[in-house]
Amino acid sequence: MREIILVNVTGRDHPGLTTALANVLSEHGVNILDIGQAGGAPQRPPRHLDPGAG
Repeated sequence: MREIILVNVTGRDHPGLTTALANVLSEHGVNILDIGQAGGAPQRPPRHLDPGAG
């Protein structure tokens, strides 16, 4: 029987976290259908540069 589950991970991010989680899932034969990231540090608004400004 095929099951689809949703996994939410919360907390502080650090390098290698997604890789570690994917490795554990892979070791258990899990296929990742989709992956994404939400939240995190607020984004800075885009800057509009004036090429004529010096």
